[in-house]
Amino acid sequence: MDVLDFYSAQIVTLQQEINNLKKKKRNFGLGRLISFLGAIVLFFVLLEFNGVWAIIVAIILLSAFIFITTKDIDNLHRLKFKQVLLTINEDEVKALQNDFSAFDDGDRFRDQTHPYSNDLDIFGRHSLFQWINRTTAAPAAHLLAARLSSPLEKETVLQVQDAVKELQPETDWRQQLQAIGMQSKMNEDVYTQIKGWIEREGEQAENKKVIGSLVIAFPVITLLIIILASFHILPWKILWISFCAHLLLLWRVNKIVTPEYEFLSEAINAIDSFYGAIQWVTQKKFQSSYLQKIQNKCYKEGHAAFQLLDKLKRTLHKMHLRLNPLVHFPLNLCVFWDWYQYRKLTLWRNKYSSDLSEWVKVYAEMEVLSSFANMAFNHPGWCYPEIDDQHFMLSAKALGHPLIPDDKRVCNDLQLNGTGKIMLVTGSNMAGKSTFLRTVGVNMILAMAGSSVCAKEMFVSTVKIISSMRIADNLEENISTFYAELKKLEFILQKVRAHEKVFLLLDEILRGTNSQDRHTGAKALIKQFLHEEAVGILATHDLELTGMGNEYKNQILNYHFDAEVQDQELYFDYKLKPGICTSMNASLLMRKIGIEV
Repeated sequence: MDVLDFYSAQIVTLQQEINNLKKKKRNFGLGRLISFLGAIVLFFVLLEFNGVWAIIVAIILLSAFIFITTKDIDNLHRLKFKQVLLTINEDEVKALQNDFSAFDDGDRFRDQTHPYSNDLDIFGRHSLFQWINRTTAAPAAHLLAARLSSPLEKETVLQVQDAVKELQPETDWRQQLQAIGMQSKMNEDVYTQIKGWIEREGEQAENKKVIGSLVIAFPVITLLIIILASFHILPWKILWISFCAHLLLLWRVNKIVTPEYEFLSEAINAIDSFYGAIQWVTQKKFQSSYLQKIQNKCYKEGHAAFQLLDKLKRTLHKMHLRLNPLVHFPLNLCVFWDWYQYRKLTLWRNKYSSDLSEWVKVYAEMEVLSSFANMAFNHPGWCYPEIDDQHFMLSAKALGHPLIPDDKRVCNDLQLNGTGKIMLVTGSNMAGKSTFLRTVGVNMILAMAGSSVCAKEMFVSTVKIISSMRIADNLEENISTFYAELKKLEFILQKVRAHEKVFLLLDEILRGTNSQDRHTGAKALIKQFLHEEAVGILATHDLELTGMGNEYKNQILNYHFDAEVQDQELYFDYKLKPGICTSMNASLLMRKIGIEV
């Protein structure tokens, strides 16, 4: 089945299920109304004839009301979950139509100093991150950003590939995991709260012992005073003294408990979702060693992580009674409710805080793997690349840019093996040079993250990518565009001279100076790259540089993108061809906007 047809069928099925659940909701609402009103009306009607039967009928109808209400709540939860699943599938349809606006674009991860992320559109609107991202939790978004920002080692890449391959056809399982997270997202603020709570230092142990002893003693003392006062052994006014001391202790307890509660008050729903996600991950049977390794982290001393998280979740909900003063105040006054929940909470944190951090990492890893698996499912014709740790190999068939729609994407073959080689790409304006560089870079990033790539076949070595394509000035630091590019080239030369395993993607280097200096500088830079056994692709309009191919045969590899002019109109085929470009279109483009040349 076509991927678009699959999501469309899912939408139809989910809409039918949602309609059925809405119908049940209406029926449950009617049942609740009839049972509640019936209990009241029949009680007063029957009370005139037989009080016992009036009570029995009222109890039966009120029990029915409670039963129906319980069923209604369960039905409402299912309805909301199905609506989230519907949204997920509708968003996937939009994504296949090149609309990724529903997904986080990761703009907060932009880093102008990163070796390639700004040049290759890794973060921001319509970026690689936004295109892949199906994460719902902040730590998962951070992990995905890290995977797209730095390559994994070969062995890890291969393990991740196996995991992604296993999850690729598991659409229902992946969407369930995503829906659990979407119900209450662990966003940046909530994640910060949880991290703060994990690292938080509680009250001093000595204070806890004193307060704990008083919390136990005060209700007992108060009860004894009531008993003794009832038998006139003690005067009742002592009870008021005890009551005032009680309130004073409650005030002290509240000062300790409130900061703890406030740390997690906004995170309660997110922890509910986190609990559900970890339970969902734990109960799945995986085949790949990487997924099994992740899953094994979800156990502690013979207990599943979700069982331990359930204790945390229940305690937090008990503390949440603070929002219901009619229940909370008398309960707190009689048995110091808050203190006991606080003690449970701190004991849980002391025992499982490091494990909680690890379980958050598990959740993040599963969401990232699911994002890559979703991408692979949406593009079944793409391949998983062969990975080599020897420096250097890059070979691909039908390599295309993943963010360009299928009907507009033009793919190219590529082969660049060995070090001390520079592929020089020439071509007219808008012919596709910069897009080709980004195509190579983006697919290499995907490959080294363990993902499938937009190609029929690909072999690639694990390397660090460094690019110089978009250079901007910095007014704050009083740095011009040209000097900013020199600083970037200086960084590249440092890596090359250190013989690090890097791959270079350079577009129109030294564009900020005059043509003579640019040519001289570019030629000298290329010679240094060859001398240091560097490897990369350099796009340029400087046709004179292609002459270096005669001097450095098998090291300077000339390729080009061409354009045809028909009736003063330009036509591009965006196909990479061997050799040097012989047609330029700048004059034609200038004439089209009114510059007389």
